[in-house]
Amino acid sequence: MLKKSLRITVALIAIVLVLDLFNVSLSSEAKADEGLKDSAVQFLSNFYETRSEAIANSRKANTFLNDYSKDSTKLKVHEASRINFYHNWIKQFNGTINEMHSYIYPIKYSFQINNNKASIEIYEWITIKRTRKKKNIDANSLPAVKKLEELYKTTKNPLLKENLPYRIEELKKEAENTPTNITSGIGVYHTVVLLRNGNSWKILKDSYNEGFDLTKSPDFKESKKDRKVSAEHEPYLQAQAIHITKFYPQSSYNHDSALNYADYCVDPSSPDGVPYTNDDFYNLNYKNFNSSGGDCANYVSQCLYAGNERMVKDSSNLYNGWYYDNNDTGISDPSQYNSSCSWLNDDHYSNSWIGVGSLKTFLISHNRGYEYSTLSYAVKGDVLENAKSNVPEYQWHTMIVRSTPSGDLIFVDGHNNDRYNCPYSESTLERNADYCNYSYVGMYHEYPLELSNSEGFFYPLNFPVIRRIDCN
Repeated sequence: MLKKSLRITVALIAIVLVLDLFNVSLSSEAKADEGLKDSAVQFLSNFYETRSEAIANSRKANTFLNDYSKDSTKLKVHEASRINFYHNWIKQFNGTINEMHSYIYPIKYSFQINNNKASIEIYEWITIKRTRKKKNIDANSLPAVKKLEELYKTTKNPLLKENLPYRIEELKKEAENTPTNITSGIGVYHTVVLLRNGNSWKILKDSYNEGFDLTKSPDFKESKKDRKVSAEHEPYLQAQAIHITKFYPQSSYNHDSALNYADYCVDPSSPDGVPYTNDDFYNLNYKNFNSSGGDCANYVSQCLYAGNERMVKDSSNLYNGWYYDNNDTGISDPSQYNSSCSWLNDDHYSNSWIGVGSLKTFLISHNRGYEYSTLSYAVKGDVLENAKSNVPEYQWHTMIVRSTPSGDLIFVDGHNNDRYNCPYSESTLERNADYCNYSYVGMYHEYPLELSNSEGFFYPLNFPVIRRIDCN
């Protein structure tokens, strides 16, 4: 009996020793993988910064181009031509690139390694500092100003006539006060495949899409499934006849407040050397829809609400109206931040709040703005929407106009792709006609609040601007 007990004890000790050795092995592997991840992230951080610097300083081009694998010829050719592309892109807006920088943020749990090959997802924020030659413009003679002045004389629409003087003065003011030093920001997601040789890395693949007006890598493949408009938007995508029967006193849209919010929630600034992701600057009191159709309309709706646009709820159909309801479970202080985002689970919102196309439908049907098709009429705070029958749903997009320095040029802010103060021109849109067919909602500065019989104003609670970067 004693011998049997001794054998059992010895066997148990052996099992424990084996398990300890196994755990030590797993721990060593985990530490090794973590070390390789840190090495890869440091490599990519240096790589993307040099890649951006090379656009302003061509002498640095060979430095980052040498970091590609010999098996990534197409990608390397694309990246070499991307340097000229960016110069020509800025040149068409009468500008010159002075500085260009990149910060990267690795997406959590995306690092995977198998033998000598690794993959990782990152978010890159590109900052472009440039100068723009200021043209001597007689604001009174701008074609857009002349046409709107003529429209003011001939229009039979009293609401449009009431708002045209504001629009005309804004166009003049923007043309006369165009800054010469401009900073823009662009957010880009990358999926990178790396090859390892000891402690050094080479890039084999880099899949990214900077947006229809910029570049996409030869490794990028459009995923219609990922970009398709969320099914919850669909009941309201098509324009619906809304019979307005109730009228309320005059209201106003504060364009400057809308744009202050727009900048704050797609912030281009970052302390040197501190990477961040776009999530750090999104308002945590709203759900992030980037993984379910895109966050662009949600972001523009937030900007409009920050500009004093009133939310509307429809008692007959909660998908209609224009509102975001967090059921009073939002964050009122950064110290309340909960990384699980559990407070978002009970949120409700209309299709027009989060859906491209239905947002425009609401704004126009409720006389918050009017539709036009000429970029030169745009003023700050207007809404751009790419949502027409000849454009696939997965390519629908919306942005907010940040400034309009001349008749053929505007600057925009947007989410997904994240953009801060980025230029668009009529020629840009024309060159990409297969992708985009933008129309514009000219937001009225002043207007009567109008509702249907089943609609009422909605007053949300706990909606301060809380960003992850502000939280402890």
